[in-house]
Amino acid sequence: TPLIGEPRPMLRLWLLLIVLLAARLLISLQEEVFNLDEGTISSIAAVMLDGGTVYRDAASNRGPWTYGLYWLVAEAFGPFSLMPVRILAWIWGAVTVGLLAVIVGRLETPRAGLIAACCYTAFSTFYLLPMDGLAFNSSYMMVLPQLVGVTFLVGKQEPGRIRFLCAGIAVAIAGLFKQVALVDVAFFALLPLVLYGRRLDRDGIIAVVRAGIFLMLGVGIVMGLTHLYFYSLNAHEDFVFFFYEYGFNYYTKPVTLFVWIDSLFTGLFRLFRQGPIGFVVLGLFALDLAMRARSRGRLNWNDFTRTERFAILWIAIESVGVSTGGRFFGHYFLQTLAPLSLIAALTIPRVLDFLRLGGRKDRGVPIPTFIIRRNAAL
Repeated sequence: TPLIGEPRPMLRLWLLLIVLLAARLLISLQEEVFNLDEGTISSIAAVMLDGGTVYRDAASNRGPWTYGLYWLVAEAFGPFSLMPVRILAWIWGAVTVGLLAVIVGRLETPRAGLIAACCYTAFSTFYLLPMDGLAFNSSYMMVLPQLVGVTFLVGKQEPGRIRFLCAGIAVAIAGLFKQVALVDVAFFALLPLVLYGRRLDRDGIIAVVRAGIFLMLGVGIVMGLTHLYFYSLNAHEDFVFFFYEYGFNYYTKPVTLFVWIDSLFTGLFRLFRQGPIGFVVLGLFALDLAMRARSRGRLNWNDFTRTERFAILWIAIESVGVSTGGRFFGHYFLQTLAPLSLIAALTIPRVLDFLRLGGRKDRGVPIPTFIIRRNAAL
């Protein structure tokens, strides 16, 4: 097993991850729906099980693969229990955590990958409310194919056309769970500049454009096949309306700037009341970057490590996806937990090193150390 022959810190991280995943399974095993999303998806899947067609006979704005997963579970195990859905959701989450560990391990070290996996599991299980972090809805489902796309593109060498094409296919699949996942096309297209040393010159712009072309080709293949499928079911117009028109209007419903800001702060305050740990991680990460920039006398993008640049761009793009439409429900923030966990994997070891080196004396303890000591969650 992975536990045998590992250094002690790695052994502890493996044990912590196993405990967290086991706790997640026990907490999630319930027959009742966690939120309205699960009730809606289950109802549409029941219509499909009776021979109905999604979007034509029963519809909502979510992507078709969301209903398809519930339909597959009901077809295989029967429609009268949510336990098979709960087991699938746990497996889905465990695979998501594993992919995140692989991604962060490629960027940094296997130890950092395990820290990120533990953080993601803890954040989604205990930081968010169960109706937000454990409900098997489109926000939950889309993260896995998003990370599949990231896995294709993260490595030591710049990815070629085939890998960008595969990443585009993964993004399209994520988008067929929830439309806002398609923002990752922009994130993936910029990776040659962020991860692989390309400069913003002629060659760099050509690399970004080429990446964008093959990403969009992958997206187009999946979307084209989806359109053909619904056309064959005589439900193409219904699919176009609910997935594109109604979905677009839902996620981009015009709001005033005041309403958008009010909704943003309401959602963030709700998260802060649930626990400040996410804000502490982001604050310490920003503080570390600012202190390093101050020591150099400048703030230069190229002075950050490739992983830091990757993390900053990743959480910025996913935040754009969360903020579309001016709604900040708790489960929307699932989209940001993977980059937040990467930032935590970068920040926590630095904080621990700082505490060991700078926090030994009772007097003259630096402010960041005091903050950490006061925050038992970290």
